[in-house]
Amino acid sequence: MAKEVIEGYLARDYGPITALGLKWGKLKVWPKCPYRNKVGLFWMPNFPQDIEILELPKEYCQEQSWEDEPRKIKITIETVE
Repeated sequence: MAKEVIEGYLARDYGPITALGLKWGKLKVWPKCPYRNKVGLFWMPNFPQDIEILELPKEYCQEQSWEDEPRKIKITIETVE
């Protein structure tokens, strides 16, 4: 069984408010701790173009909001067959 571990920082962008209520913003895993900007997004200054940011479904980790600081996380990927 192959197993990989991804470490990074979990941060949620600001979500637009609609008549139906708050829609969660994009949930992303960054390789380094991102910074909050004034337009509702997290970003990294001098971010190298070849580094990938992993976007997760908005429904995941609903306890993580725009107001929260990015959290250090680990994601484990494991084959099952």
